[in-house]
Amino acid sequence: MNEFGEPNMGNPSVRFDEGRERVGHWPRAFQPIRSCLLYGTEKNRKSLLSLFPPVKIRAIHPFYQKAAGLTETIIAAAIEVHRDKGPGLIESIYEWCMLKELGLRGLGCISQKMVVIEYKGFTREEPLRFDVLVEGCVLVEAKARFCQFTRLSS
Repeated sequence: MNEFGEPNMGNPSVRFDEGRERVGHWPRAFQPIRSCLLYGTEKNRKSLLSLFPPVKIRAIHPFYQKAAGLTETIIAAAIEVHRDKGPGLIESIYEWCMLKELGLRGLGCISQKMVVIEYKGFTREEPLRFDVLVEGCVLVEAKARFCQFTRLSS
């Protein structure tokens, strides 16, 4: 039994997150299925569950933990660049400043890496057009926006 008084039946539409909060609900059309799963016999449950294909669980990307650990540092660096330079500059300046700021924070960064493209015996060296690649796992794209403010007088 779970904390809601229902048997644990591997319900696909109700899951529990880490804080043990109930997420999701059963739509009205599925109430008969829910009743069968919760209160039916074992034979009925197995025959009902055999109608649904098994769900594939996707594995987390191997760089996920590393990237999740870097995001706080990357965001802090972006805030620092914006505080220092302010708004109104072009993207290439923000990109250069981000490279320098992340380097000061001890992170390995590259910008617009050259790669070799091979196709049916032909090769071509082409630059990848990303702004900043941090530690080989987080792509950062610098954005600059022009805003013109007008003063309204009353």
